[in-house]
Amino acid sequence: MVEEVFFKGVEVEEVMERISGVQQIGEKFGAIGFLTKKHYTRFEITKMAVVAALIPRVNPCLYRLRRS
Repeated sequence: MVEEVFFKGVEVEEVMERISGVQQIGEKFGAIGFLTKKHYTRFEITKMAVVAALIPRVNPCLYRLRRS
């Protein structure tokens, strides 16, 4: 199925509809909703990713390179 998306240009939504059996999954709860049994949304996971990416800027003293 990954090959379909990367090499044949098939939309992820189309593949996810076949896997899940849910028509218009992207307009409902999306792939993330399906994969997490509706525990998380795309928005929530995106928010978590941004927060995780910002951690070094929020607490930079833990991420400074130490010189030998």
